[in-house]
Amino acid sequence: MVWKFLPTLTEPDQGKWERHFPSGVGGSAYSSPDFQRMMFREYGAGWQLRLLSTTCQGQDLSLPVFVRRNHYCRYEIVVRPIACYVIPIELDVVTTEIVTNLLDEVDRVGVATFTWWLPPWTSWRRADFDANRYGDRLRISSVDTYVISCDTSYEEHLAQRVRKTRGYEVRTSLDRGLEVLESPPPVLVDEYYELYCRVHTEQRWVGQVYTRDFFHDAATRLGEGGKLFVMRFNNRVIGGGILLFDRHAVHYFQGTTDRAVKGVFPHAVLCSEVLKRAYGRGLRYVNLGGVNPGNDSLVDFKKSWGAEPMAVPELRWRCSLAQAGRMALQKPLVPPPVVRAR
Repeated sequence: MVWKFLPTLTEPDQGKWERHFPSGVGGSAYSSPDFQRMMFREYGAGWQLRLLSTTCQGQDLSLPVFVRRNHYCRYEIVVRPIACYVIPIELDVVTTEIVTNLLDEVDRVGVATFTWWLPPWTSWRRADFDANRYGDRLRISSVDTYVISCDTSYEEHLAQRVRKTRGYEVRTSLDRGLEVLESPPPVLVDEYYELYCRVHTEQRWVGQVYTRDFFHDAATRLGEGGKLFVMRFNNRVIGGGILLFDRHAVHYFQGTTDRAVKGVFPHAVLCSEVLKRAYGRGLRYVNLGGVNPGNDSLVDFKKSWGAEPMAVPELRWRCSLAQAGRMALQKPLVPPPVVRAR
């Protein structure tokens, strides 16, 4: 008799993965194969990109994860990007049963950590979830993302839910000649990247700086699942950002503005493009992302477009060596497969 003490982790079948994302669009923009490969290149040193596999009601489920071994040869598993939801590639929604099945897959002696963020519009509910089965190994919390519900028309939304100041900023910027360029040529991607690096330093943004290749890939590799927008004024790039698309929402993933330029408002114009794309594709939501604690001006800006905070549940599974020992005494043994001689 032996323990089944490791989760089922497999190398991605790229053909299968891409079939679940026709034209780059699937159940979660963050789960797409090209976006995950971009994330892996940015954060993957020392990690492996794998699919955490299980089944639920006869359906195969494959969650993209980053995996590495710690000093005790136990797995550390996390989804990327941080605080953004990655779901199994086969799904559009996540239910309580699916969450339980995937947690059961990592609830093993050979796993040290697992961190996973769920969609804000998931059908999973904490009140319906039996967290006691994982004891003190599981912690559940949440972070807020700011979400616009697209349940009217684009014109009515602008008239009824967008603060008049924002409408003025958009009209003024376009009247003064601000250009909106979708999937810009390489020379403008380079110019945007230089602006991004400068603003990242000036504003003391936290987190790793994305590479030049990341922005070139955002402009060319994501198909209908993502676009890089560049704002140009007087033949100079002064802002822009990356928008991601899935079957639920448009996600404002990243944005940059040159604050030294006055008289035009590239951030407001980009937000108007987010709304326009969401209504144009018939999507239910615009996800404007989270806000660092204390940044009240950014909260006010997002609310001025009709956004409200929506919780992104965080499941953080941790199993120390002592906990693993106690768990090993409680878990039933699983016999190895029998191989019969022919």
